[in-house]
Amino acid sequence: MKTRKKMTLVRYKVFMTILIIVAALALLLLNASRWVSHSGILSFEQVIFLLRAPRVGASPTVIWEFIWGNIPIVIFVVVVSVLVFIQSLKWQQKSQRIVLMIFAVGVLILSSITWNYVRIELHVQAFLENQQIYSTFIEDHYVSPQDVDLIFPDERRNLIHIYLESMEVTYMSIEDGGAFNENLIPELTILAREYVNFSQSHQLGGAFVTVNATWTSAGMFAQTAGLPLNVPVGGDSILTDALLLTYEEVALFPSEIMTFGEILEAEGYRQVLMMGSDATFGGRRYYFTENGNYEIWDYHTAIQLGLLPEDYHVWWGFEGEHLFSFAKEKLVELGGLNEPFNFTMLTADTHFEDGFLSEQCEEPFDIQYANVLACSSRMVYDFVRWIQAQPFYENTTIVITGDHLTMQSVDSDFWEAASNLDDYERTVYHVFINAVAEPEIMNDRLFTTIDFFPTILASLGVQIEGERLGLGTNLFSTEQTLVEEVGIDEMNEELQRRSAFFEILIR
Repeated sequence: MKTRKKMTLVRYKVFMTILIIVAALALLLLNASRWVSHSGILSFEQVIFLLRAPRVGASPTVIWEFIWGNIPIVIFVVVVSVLVFIQSLKWQQKSQRIVLMIFAVGVLILSSITWNYVRIELHVQAFLENQQIYSTFIEDHYVSPQDVDLIFPDERRNLIHIYLESMEVTYMSIEDGGAFNENLIPELTILAREYVNFSQSHQLGGAFVTVNATWTSAGMFAQTAGLPLNVPVGGDSILTDALLLTYEEVALFPSEIMTFGEILEAEGYRQVLMMGSDATFGGRRYYFTENGNYEIWDYHTAIQLGLLPEDYHVWWGFEGEHLFSFAKEKLVELGGLNEPFNFTMLTADTHFEDGFLSEQCEEPFDIQYANVLACSSRMVYDFVRWIQAQPFYENTTIVITGDHLTMQSVDSDFWEAASNLDDYERTVYHVFINAVAEPEIMNDRLFTTIDFFPTILASLGVQIEGERLGLGTNLFSTEQTLVEEVGIDEMNEELQRRSAFFEILIR
């Protein structure tokens, strides 16, 4: 009899321990999923990419927000459950069975809620469904730069490409083409009005963002390769990739394609990528060094050169104020060389959540993210005017593009100031300054950030046979974009599906 009681107690302990562990994992996954979905992540492919890509250099602020927003409640539930469990060991078997049943039902309900949330909010169901369908859309429309004639002008033009983190046309006033009553980025609006800005209307406009081009690494890839970043999912475990493998051991970017950087490298360009964060994060260092042999100038470079103290770390590394200062110094150096240059830079102050507000920034608005956007607008404008005063500007084209739509939380009070956002089509900001090409049509155009690939080349005076590269179309031409041909919904539907052609490229 005692032996049976002892065995029953052992089973009770085992089952309760398993239930507590499952409850903790389910609650952690639910909280993490809620945090992720409220961070503007639009696809499960992005989640996979973030698991597989290097996380070195991620902002400590974002990491701590994730930890404090998710871990305490899990610890609290586990502690309470363990205390109840310990106390129940003193009770009779009947009471223990009741406790076990309550815990089992609770874990079942929690697990069901978690799965439904993950399935819907993280788009897991859509991802799994699309993994069962193959599409030939990429194969049918992809134009390899190796298969067309690219004729550069005799005098190669310099390029300064500024990627603005999360910069949208949405932030402009309604009368300018945005969704806010008051313009949050007036200086960037001035630049867009003064120079070349393609638009879907007769106001200022921007680029749609396709699926798998909605985060920074994917956004930069789309604009330099003319493709979405469809992350391959093979027989290997995503969890194993996330916990054990290094970036170099996991293929994230196609290797069998010619990219923007490789095209310019073949034309003798000196190429530099500058950012205030760790370039390793998200695989950016690997992509740009392997595709164009870019010189990487990032947070660690500033520390190594003694430009900042060794213990200096703000936001994702160093803020925009320092970034533009260092960029000026580098451009003066590049401008003194007897070779064309491609200087590419990426800002970070406007990253979610709420961005980073420097002490030098004014605060005309009540909401921090609005002030961060306004400050970034002013800094970029001042930087552009500085470039235009330099000797090298005459032979230089400046391209400014957002990398993707903002990941600012949908629950943020920032969006409360926007008008009719439900009916508004959010697009990515862009402007071409001192471009060689003259646009045939600037208004009533539908396009995506993928179209920037050939368009930037055309802005440098490059003649493109057929006006298409990758899946992109030269917007300076009259050639229809894929969005204009098939519509953004159909294009996204096809790009979400598996592509045997793309999988071959990435292998």
